Amino acid sequence: PSLAALNPSLARMSDMAGCSGEPQKPTKAVSAYWLFSNAAREEVTKKLKEQNGGKASFGDIAKTIKMRWEALGEVERKAFEDRAAVDRERSAAGMKALLESSDAAGTLRRKYEDLLPRKPASAYDLFCQAPAVRERAERALASGGHPLENKHVASKLAEFWKAASAEEKATFEDQHKQAVAQHATLQKEWMTTPEFAEIEKAQEAQDERRRVRAAAETLGEAEGSKGAARARPSRETPKREAGKSAGKPDDTPQSAPAAKRARTSKPEVPPGPLLDARALEEARKIGLEAVFRNLASRPEVLAAGKSGDDILVALQKSGGLVNPAKRALLGL
Repeated sequence: PSLAALNPSLARMSDMAGCSGEPQKPTKAVSAYWLFSNAAREEVTKKLKEQNGGKASFGDIAKTIKMRWEALGEVERKAFEDRAAVDRERSAAGMKALLESSDAAGTLRRKYEDLLPRKPASAYDLFCQAPAVRERAERALASGGHPLENKHVASKLAEFWKAASAEEKATFEDQHKQAVAQHATLQKEWMTTPEFAEIEKAQEAQDERRRVRAAAETLGEAEGSKGAARARPSRETPKREAGKSAGKPDDTPQSAPAAKRARTSKPEVPPGPLLDARALEEARKIGLEAVFRNLASRPEVLAAGKSGDDILVALQKSGGLVNPAKRALLGL
């Protein structure tokens, strides 16, 4: 049975994905020399054949074309370079259209990048960004005769942080907590915007297209296997086939029936992460409780056995977007 017979809706979606005029991968842009080579090849080949009794090797043709290109005047060469520039623009525009079509959600995220709430800096980052701390690190490097390069400053800052007292670290940890709370508020506001809804809708459409494409490919492979099995020639010998057609019993020794294989149960999907009170409370504090529960209940995440902490971190990194967080968790 065909894809349309098994699932008409799936077939229509598959046809739309392949025949809706979606941008295809553009051909690679050609160089000015390539354009000149194509324009000169016929004439060069003809002259070489006239000079060598109808023969013109590929090497001689390439060598002659190269010599002509090197001897070409500036004005004539510019004509080919201008054509090559136009072709580069054509290829770049095609690639941009392809990326926008194949990753509409990613395109929208880049478009609305300025609207996305920024991930709050950690206490350590805030410590390193403090002007007084950086000045102290630079003074320490200068007094020791070390260059004030970024890698040396970063190393000295890490050394200072490690040696800092709990009281000194508490200042920056409090700043971090305030930033996290502010980020949670901004995240809630962002998730109510039409831009967020647009990104989510685009992501869901992408995921659905991938699902349809994967289902169509799986069905095609299954039909191909069945067709190959039907086309496989019979392994019966002529004598046995003749005996069967005449209604005679087959006296060819038959092998004993194979022992039945022991039934094996399908492997169970490992249980999902326990939504412990701590993980759930953290998600609630930063306004991610709903998306946390959503992601934690996804079959793929359950099968991967990810912990509540892993899920929460993935959601924070994705800005509260469930599908990107799921892909990050599953390494897709």
